Amino acid sequence: GGSLQSRARMAYSVPTISVTNNNTPTKSFVDISSHNGFISVNDFLNMKKYGVTGVVIKLTEYTTYKNEYAASQVKNAKAAALKVSAYHYSWFATDSEARLEADYFAKAALSVGLDYSTVMVNDIEEPQILGKGNLTSSSIAFQNRLNQLGFKTVQHYSSLSWFTSGYLNQQTLGQKKIWVAAYPYTISNTNN
Repeated sequence: GGSLQSRARMAYSVPTISVTNNNTPTKSFVDISSHNGFISVNDFLNMKKYGVTGVVIKLTEYTTYKNEYAASQVKNAKAAALKVSAYHYSWFATDSEARLEADYFAKAALSVGLDYSTVMVNDIEEPQILGKGNLTSSSIAFQNRLNQLGFKTVQHYSSLSWFTSGYLNQQTLGQKKIWVAAYPYTISNTNN
């Protein structure tokens, strides 16, 4: 129950970090999805004023979803001279499913004006796929398929618990190829 405002406050209990707060980790990269809607070149230029140098844009999910704002988000971020990377929210539990999702992601990336030098990110954090297969193996299959299609730089993003619990093997994926989600509740500029 309660008012819409109180429900919204409860839903967003993660601390808000102002771009002007210097006692925080660097804010050089921004995650963007369809939830952000249309973002103008001016909006991206504004982000640059606060030290943002790049964006990672959600392009796809599974083999059925494509961010309808991705083309304009990519175009406008590039026009603002930001580094543009892309991510795919993964649902694969097998190597063959991973290859199909990689095909879908690659096709979407090219269709919105990204090229083969783009950093392509496997966002693997969907709870429903836990325990449904070897997620390290299928992540490697996803990476290998993107490499075969011409995308040379693939990274894997997940929460720390997926690595510490053994669902994903950081040594197999490669230390330099993983990006671990961390949401510090005590914010300081030492959280890098």
